[in-house]
Amino acid sequence: MPSDILQAIADSIFAIVEPELSKYFADYNPTTDNVRTEVLFINGAKLQYPMWLLNRRGKTILNEVYNNIFSSTTINFTTLFKALKKLNMFPKDIVDKLVELKTGANSMYVPLRGEQ
Repeated sequence: MPSDILQAIADSIFAIVEPELSKYFADYNPTTDNVRTEVLFINGAKLQYPMWLLNRRGKTILNEVYNNIFSSTTINFTTLFKALKKLNMFPKDIVDKLVELKTGANSMYVPLRGEQ
């Protein structure tokens, strides 16, 4: 799916959610939290996400905000992960960090005595 269509879908969801965020986050500030920043995905898509989505606690956003606003019992971590995997919609910075951790690049690991 082209990035412009994905962005339109995301924007329509943000427009529904953003007016409700102050009910869930006492320190929510629309002036700073609604600022958009680019997120690059491993499939090449580039989307603009609001800072609140990137900086707020994910479990609160999913389990309280989204589930209350959209009244969904089928949207949870497992279903979201399956959808992201199917669409190959993983943020590149997260994948890069996981690869770095897996390969030990920039690792602070110090072998114990006797380990190689």
